Amino acid sequence: MSTVILRADFSGFKIRANHTFDISFNTSELPSEQAAILLPLLNVTGTLAFKRGDFTDAEVDDLPEPKPEFAKQKSPSERLRNVLFVYFTQQGGKDN
Repeated sequence: MSTVILRADFSGFKIRANHTFDISFNTSELPSEQAAILLPLLNVTGTLAFKRGDFTDAEVDDLPEPKPEFAKQKSPSERLRNVLFVYFTQQGGKDN
């Protein structure tokens, strides 16, 4: 699939309980062709590049390849917390 490039305004972000971010962008009205490209991408993980102004073709070509998140290894304490939480929920504990 090709890269989708849109002009957008960064409109805000919200910090979630699990320390992730909800990031919001607003675009002007999109042509139906662009909307048709974006619709199947809902809930798909990708990579976002944002800068003030426009990207040149050379800058788009020079964007670094994203590194997969799954390559990040959990620390022993993170792994233990995750295992204990799964065990807790399996024993009838409340999953928040």
